[in-house]
Amino acid sequence: MFETVLGLMRDGKTIGPAPKNPLQLAVLASEIASWTILTPVEKVLFAPVEVLAFVGGLFGYRARYPEYSGPEARDLKEATVVSTQAMSPQKRERRK
Repeated sequence: MFETVLGLMRDGKTIGPAPKNPLQLAVLASEIASWTILTPVEKVLFAPVEVLAFVGGLFGYRARYPEYSGPEARDLKEATVVSTQAMSPQKRERRK
């Protein structure tokens, strides 16, 4: 996620450390919130951000982009695809 913010900064798509687009910001905030435990009051206050994150996801915004990831992340993704293809059809169905 931090590599996404740095990649967006490098591409000039941020104002300081925050993305210019509020939908991208909401998607990133939602990702950070998924790492924390929110109290019921915080969940209510955070609900509008979750709605914006959902809309942002519909428009294609993500918390991680392959072009901002290092080569090891791309290699890991390719290895996962290859290992999934090598599985039997029954195991592939169970992973879905």
